[in-house]
Amino acid sequence: MKKKNEGYIIGLVLVIIALLVIGAGIYLNNKTASDVPNISDEQKDVSVPVKSATNIVTEQAIGIVKSVYNQSGKNYIDIDYVELNTKWAPGGMNGPVYQNVNSKIRTFEISSNAKFMSGSPATNSITFSTFQNYFNTSNTTYQKNNPWDIVVINGVVTKIEEHFIP
Repeated sequence: MKKKNEGYIIGLVLVIIALLVIGAGIYLNNKTASDVPNISDEQKDVSVPVKSATNIVTEQAIGIVKSVYNQSGKNYIDIDYVELNTKWAPGGMNGPVYQNVNSKIRTFEISSNAKFMSGSPATNSITFSTFQNYFNTSNTTYQKNNPWDIVVINGVVTKIEEHFIP
């Protein structure tokens, strides 16, 4: 008699689970695009926070450099993060497309020991002064509009590399 009751209990549990799964599927199928909350620009952050072995918060991102300057003896960068979209290219363009999914311009101090690499791929070590000159308003070099990879440790940029565009 005990085995018979165990069989009924197991069967009943399986029926309940099946009904819950079916109910969840019906609920999800009735959701529309209007049920999805809008995501603000602040929520569309494309940076990738990484925790290292020493628990230092590190951020790695791709961005378009807006300005590079010196203020009160420290170097700074204003950068607009972008996201690489490999799924489509408008107008039949070939190559990578970068989307600005968050219009926030971020300002970071640049470490006095920061490494700067230029070229595609980034193989040329350059100085801060050379990097800064790329973004002078009178300069029209291609670097001005190219994306750059940055590494930020505890709010300070430690590495800037020209993003590789094949």
